[in-house]
Amino acid sequence: MAVAIDGAFDERGLLFALAYLAIRVLGILVYRVGLRGDPIHQRAILTFAPVSAIAMGLVLAGPWSMTRPPPGCGWPPSSLRSGPGSPPAAATF
Repeated sequence: MAVAIDGAFDERGLLFALAYLAIRVLGILVYRVGLRGDPIHQRAILTFAPVSAIAMGLVLAGPWSMTRPPPGCGWPPSSLRSGPGSPPAAATF
């Protein structure tokens, strides 16, 4: 997610993570309420909810864990680094 959404885990990372959490929780609640008369879908939602909770926990941990990549991890790859000899950023087009 940090690669796909520019700035997802920068200084406003916690705000992004909380907004993501709110949207995911709201989505699960809407499904649960909307399909309350269907036991098969209710069971599917309850099966999906723990997986979604793990993903939300990882997104919430992102602002603290990704402030600086560990030394030697090779991130970002040289093709994405800015500087002399690097390709122009997409914003320049």
